Amino acid sequence: MENWDRRGEPVKLTDDNYWAELPSVSPDGKQIAFQYFGGGQPATIGSIPIDGGQLSEIAHLPQRIFRLLRWTPDGNAIAYLDQRAGTQNIWAVPLSGGAPKPLTDFTDQNVIFWFDWSKDGKQLALARGTQISDVVLISNFR
Repeated sequence: MENWDRRGEPVKLTDDNYWAELPSVSPDGKQIAFQYFGGGQPATIGSIPIDGGQLSEIAHLPQRIFRLLRWTPDGNAIAYLDQRAGTQNIWAVPLSGGAPKPLTDFTDQNVIFWFDWSKDGKQLALARGTQISDVVLISNFR
């Protein structure tokens, strides 16, 4: 992962050899959480200090996260999208350890496109619905 200072120069945050994605800055601005892969390990949520440093492993995941992950407003857990039995829900894994817990309990096939907390941290907002795609053959195109 890289960070940019005020001059726009890249600053390397870690020397670890892994693929990182879906970065999210902690509410206090001191940590960056992200999903990473490397060395044949399953998808993992980890964090590093925002100024760079040692990677802290938070949790191994049963599958790769798609779209996004977020810190909870209190900074004590990481929330992410998890799809089990064909249904997407938002789950949170505590930084202190322990099993992930569901924050939503949807039972249909709708997709969660985005989620975030209200400014006061008391409500969870999300965009959710169906995703439709079609294949169209265009012939005799000029």
